[in-house]
Amino acid sequence: MSIADWYGTLCELAGVDVTDHAAAKANEWLKRNNLPLLPPVDSVPMWGFMMNGTNGRPTLHLSEQAILQYPYKLIVGKQTYSRWTGELFPNCSTIGDLYAHQGPVFQDLKVFRSQHRVGQVAGE
Repeated sequence: MSIADWYGTLCELAGVDVTDHAAAKANEWLKRNNLPLLPPVDSVPMWGFMMNGTNGRPTLHLSEQAILQYPYKLIVGKQTYSRWTGELFPNCSTIGDLYAHQGPVFQDLKVFRSQHRVGQVAGE
């Protein structure tokens, strides 16, 4: 569940409408003045989906290099805020890597024993 969906889920549980009526009213004025419109609330009420064991967001974009489409997650390229940790953690072992802009690089995708090259290693 995305953090964006907590709002819609809590509104659903409380019996409150998820629609931002103030933004809808402002959009009328914005439209008349040829200005960009405010987007609707991007929150999917998930309670019903959780109770049914289904997914309200079949695809969730995690970053420019990662996407989640249940039950799979595709990660390509360098993951800036990801770190490989040692046996004993936290132990400050990742501080140097953070400042050196190092991190795990996911360059190969394995699907059912078949390996596919999807990224590049630095210097290639």
